[in-house]
Amino acid sequence: MRYLNFSEKEILAENVKRILSKFGGFWITSDISLKKILQQEYTVTQNNTKNLLKMTQLDFENNLFESEDHAKKFLEDFGFVVERHSFLEVIDQLSSPAKINMPKEKLWK
Repeated sequence: MRYLNFSEKEILAENVKRILSKFGGFWITSDISLKKILQQEYTVTQNNTKNLLKMTQLDFENNLFESEDHAKKFLEDFGFVVERHSFLEVIDQLSSPAKINMPKEKLWK
């Protein structure tokens, strides 16, 4: 979501909410980017992120959530119940339909 401005994030959240209201399920995302991480990212990626920003003219900093609380409130304002889990904490609970041999016909019921 870091590439989306907040108006676009709102559209995304509304679309996900509508799909989940119709079909059920959960929205699992690792795509919550916080401003405090951006400076660390610049250092780790040896300024590749800064170069990407210049080339694309995207404004990551204004697109990022201020904090976890900001991201949580943003999603809760759309009616989502937010739970934060580390990937390692839930890895054994995640599976793809292919991994569990679920027929394609059952995916959209």
